[in-house]
Amino acid sequence: MNILYPESAASAREMVRQSGRARRALLPAGRRSRLARWPGLEEEGGAALLSSERLTKVLSVEPENLLAIVEAGLSPEEVRRALEPAGLYWPVSGLDRRSLGAIMAEGALSLESMARGPMIDWILGSTFVEPSGRLISSGGRTLKNVSGYDLTRFHWRAWGSLGFSTAFILKCLPLPESSRVLEIQCASGTEAAGLAESVILKRIFPQALRLSYQEDRWSLLVWLTGFAEYVEARFKELRALAGDRPGRVHEEALDFWNGYLARWPLKAPGAGHWLGSRRAVLDLAAHLDWPELKGRPGRIDLDPGGGQIRFEGQAEAFAPLDAFETAGPRPEGEVYLRLKRGLDPADLFFPARLLGRQVK
Repeated sequence: MNILYPESAASAREMVRQSGRARRALLPAGRRSRLARWPGLEEEGGAALLSSERLTKVLSVEPENLLAIVEAGLSPEEVRRALEPAGLYWPVSGLDRRSLGAIMAEGALSLESMARGPMIDWILGSTFVEPSGRLISSGGRTLKNVSGYDLTRFHWRAWGSLGFSTAFILKCLPLPESSRVLEIQCASGTEAAGLAESVILKRIFPQALRLSYQEDRWSLLVWLTGFAEYVEARFKELRALAGDRPGRVHEEALDFWNGYLARWPLKAPGAGHWLGSRRAVLDLAAHLDWPELKGRPGRIDLDPGGGQIRFEGQAEAFAPLDAFETAGPRPEGEVYLRLKRGLDPADLFFPARLLGRQVK
């Protein structure tokens, strides 16, 4: 499949216009970590991928306004590194080095989603090329800047079917005073799930909460961040909940998470099972004490905040998980359908047939 690499918003607009004149379908993409196994993609022989891979500029960083303007091809990790010298922090990380545009299109949930909400809550505005080739700016530089439809929010989980994002205005925070991860060892998946639920019910509000199984051992990973006094108080509550379970503290929290997630290849079997809810993840963890797991090389990563599970290892050991594999989220709602019909009447941008929808 042909891949187009615009290097600016202007070149992206021209590529979209040329594709429209040729009536060639376009599939907006980032670093193409999720499209490899998309149902029906191989049948789109005449389509082209429009990749944001070369849109990697930091256009503006404004510490006094707690915002930054960046291009859509950057990853959250690259954004974090660019903001650190200015004393800013954008609370979206742990997303496998995917591009911001791809995260927006997929509606992926980051490590911080449990405490901070999804990425879309930290975007003030965007610039995108609509299917006709027009360059549109939506939102603005302040929180209350939209009357009528907020087009930026409609791109969340639209899989690029409404337009190709080229840049975002990010709402930032000051760098946290303290950040640490507590790793608590548990005797079983049931115990880890029960402890995770206690953390949630106790309203400790961690940045991230993960259940991890590797080397025949379950553990609960809890990430705390914020003012030093707040982190210390929540840390004591966690220690009390953990009781006499062995634990380990990781002071460099982001480095720990990036290292932990780097061990999960993007295209590994089981990467990206989406269960859809926190309750489903905890229920599953409570039923993962299978004798088949003992003594077999394998790993499981369960994310209650994002409603996702990933696993890697001998296929027969994880066979019961096959029933949990689901398709990714789909664009929904009458307003989305109206926007799709209005912006893309020829259905050229990520054709609706690939989304399992009919746009009439």
